Amino acid sequence: MPICIGASWDAIEKRVPEYMAAFLFMETLMIGVFAAQDLFLFYILFEAGLIPMYLIIGIWGGADRIYASYKFFLYTLLGSVLMLIAMLWIVNLTGTTSIPTLMEYNFPVQAQYLLWLAFFASFAVKMPMWPVHTWLPDAHVQAPTAGSPALLPRSQCLFRAAGVGPVAGGGGLYLAGRAGS
Repeated sequence: MPICIGASWDAIEKRVPEYMAAFLFMETLMIGVFAAQDLFLFYILFEAGLIPMYLIIGIWGGADRIYASYKFFLYTLLGSVLMLIAMLWIVNLTGTTSIPTLMEYNFPVQAQYLLWLAFFASFAVKMPMWPVHTWLPDAHVQAPTAGSPALLPRSQCLFRAAGVGPVAGGGGLYLAGRAGS
């Protein structure tokens, strides 16, 4: 991140303090995502990490930055709603939001498949996977040239978290194939 900030030092000329604060906020939220031990804290930090990306594209982006930032927002909102519905169902069933406790819970087999589909669909938007990937080219083309190198590591980390979530972290939460089911 410091290299990207240094590369954009002269390229960004308006609202520089806000630009730098957006990167700091984005990095802080990314650390929080990987440290979260609570389901809703993970959700809030994961979704809040999209706010700085939205602002960087919408404020410092290219000519079609407003279109790209709205498209980015709407696509990721759809994925967010699916994840939130699945999490609310999990909490309603188990009565807890503690991820370590949820890892030990034996969900009904049919529910495991539905939860996996909901999380997979949500993460597929953020990863992005075909056919819900069309926001990505617009977002990265319209991102500021100086900010794009900084957006890519953040978004790649987010995409990897989204890609690993249903399989490694979240998969152990609700998949039928785990030991003891």
